[in-house]
Amino acid sequence: MPTTGSRQFNDDEVSSAFTGLRIRFCTFYTPAHGLKSRFVACFYMPELGRHQIQAFLNDDLTPATMKTTLDSCVSRYYQERNEHPVLKDVLGGRDEKLISRGLDIRDRAVSRLGGIPRLERDIAPANAESNDLYQFRIASVLHGENPNKRGSFVMYYRNPTDLGGVVLAGIQHAIDTVNNFKFDPRFLAKLLSEHKITPGLYNDLLALDRLDVSVEAIPEGTFVGPDTPVMTVTGPIWQVQLMETVLLGCIDYPTGVTTRAAAIIEASQGKMLVDFGTRRAPGEQAAVLSAFSSVKGGATSVANTLTSYLSTRIKGEEYIPDSGTTSHSFTESYLLFDEDGNAIESPATGEENAYSTWVKYFPEATCVLIDTIDKKVGLKTTARIYEKFGFKSQNKPIGVRDDSAITSQSILFVFDELIRLGVEKFFIVISDNLTPQKVRELREGIVKARGQKFWNDLDIRFGVGTFLARPEPVGFVFKLAQYEEDGQTVPVAKRSGTTAKASFPVAIPHRIQDESGAFVEDLHLHPSEDADGVVEGTKSVIHRLSEIVFERGSKTQVNESSASIAKRCRDQLGRLPSRVLNHPTSAYRPRFSQKLDGIRSRIQEALSKVS
Repeated sequence: MPTTGSRQFNDDEVSSAFTGLRIRFCTFYTPAHGLKSRFVACFYMPELGRHQIQAFLNDDLTPATMKTTLDSCVSRYYQERNEHPVLKDVLGGRDEKLISRGLDIRDRAVSRLGGIPRLERDIAPANAESNDLYQFRIASVLHGENPNKRGSFVMYYRNPTDLGGVVLAGIQHAIDTVNNFKFDPRFLAKLLSEHKITPGLYNDLLALDRLDVSVEAIPEGTFVGPDTPVMTVTGPIWQVQLMETVLLGCIDYPTGVTTRAAAIIEASQGKMLVDFGTRRAPGEQAAVLSAFSSVKGGATSVANTLTSYLSTRIKGEEYIPDSGTTSHSFTESYLLFDEDGNAIESPATGEENAYSTWVKYFPEATCVLIDTIDKKVGLKTTARIYEKFGFKSQNKPIGVRDDSAITSQSILFVFDELIRLGVEKFFIVISDNLTPQKVRELREGIVKARGQKFWNDLDIRFGVGTFLARPEPVGFVFKLAQYEEDGQTVPVAKRSGTTAKASFPVAIPHRIQDESGAFVEDLHLHPSEDADGVVEGTKSVIHRLSEIVFERGSKTQVNESSASIAKRCRDQLGRLPSRVLNHPTSAYRPRFSQKLDGIRSRIQEALSKVS
């Protein structure tokens, strides 16, 4: 069993160049040498910052051997720090690797974002350690039998849940994770000590610098139907197996949020959407992911303040504004009652005092909540504030938010009452558990009563929380589609107990569009097929949906901003056949080429005959 301990060394014992030096040493296993000594030195230098050095030694641990090793490490680090993300060296003629890695997993965010780990951890690459146990056991077996065996896995979803398709998100986060896929030594030591991984896998994961994989993916903001390979990962099967759970976690939740944001905007015919989901999301990280994902689906602002801050820190991201309104509790704090509940002054006076105080502090961000007492009262108070603080003379709009008993008639009442009270420039924010169906009903009711032009001109905005932050799981899966054996490609698939869960071999997703650019259908081709002849003789065009995003150990593209992804999303939805996004019965299902369908059918037939 590995044992651990620590010893604090004085600076003069090792080297005056090192400060804050702390040594942690334990044992580790190699097939050739059995249990051996290891020390991990954590030190700080002004020029280098905080670093961790792991060295594998047969020698006794002494200040003298430490000083020699650390001096060598630093010298090597200065030579290679601009070329290699992980320090490697050879000690004493042996071929054990020297690895430099941060002790704190969250520090991975620093190199990518150049910011503050505590605040930026929510958008840092996902931890490879947050995985399913069975992945480590499967990888142990695959690694032990043939660590060089390669295969391709595809990610897709089977059936839409509450919508007719999905708008992809989380792909960039997934690729950043692939780019930073490493394991903490302490975590691996725990797995090894509990016999949950083999010594061989332990040693290779300890030394893992870069994944030997290539990744092809469909860009974020693209609308895709079921059975569409949104990502294909090719590499050593044991490595790709360890990626499955982590990648699914990166993509499923953000895609659900982005799709729902797009669905709200589609139902409202392009009205402004504000993400109110922070308090409803399952945790801080999900709140930030939800807000970023909502913007990718078309939200114009978010309530989450950290998201707005982070948008200024991420390279390539565009500023995401945060916005908000007054609250019921804020107005209530100005209402005067005695201890028996009797009003000391009119509640309307307290509401006006609340609104007035708000404008005093935030004159450029005035959006008042009108239903604390009663909507009629709130609207009258709004009109007085509008006049009192010169909104009209300054040509400034005032915002009102309605958070209860929302109907098309109630929205029209708010509009008509503000006009009657002399409020000329205003916008209306609607909240209260909104869904695409609810938004569509509101829109259709208003259009029926006042006409389409009235709806087009109406400045109405939708604040949506629970529906965005708590989407139904999309249900992405990650399946082996082929592997290499003796120079041959072997296609594979699963059948399970139902054909609805049957997988398919590697497929290259393509999209056919007519001469106007509208989507006709998606067609999946076998890797050996040429797309050029598919639409020959027609006015339609076909293009490949996926592209290489990770190859030879590094990313091949820079990340897009959320605004750029949202632009792609809008363009995609505008080209869809009618009644798709918000109609699961009209799912945008792809077609497999004749060759691919034949391979798939023969595999399924062979599997069905096994008794």
